[in-house]
Amino acid sequence: EIDKAPQVLVGKTEMDGMIAYLQGLGIHVKVRR
Repeated sequence: EIDKAPQVLVGKTEMDGMIAYLQGLGIHVKVRR
């Protein structure tokens, strides 16, 4: 599990970054469930 942690954090960071980028363009994307 510890070995997978970094990949999960990176994936979450990239997703958050993408959401922020899209919102910056004026596009609201609902990803939270």
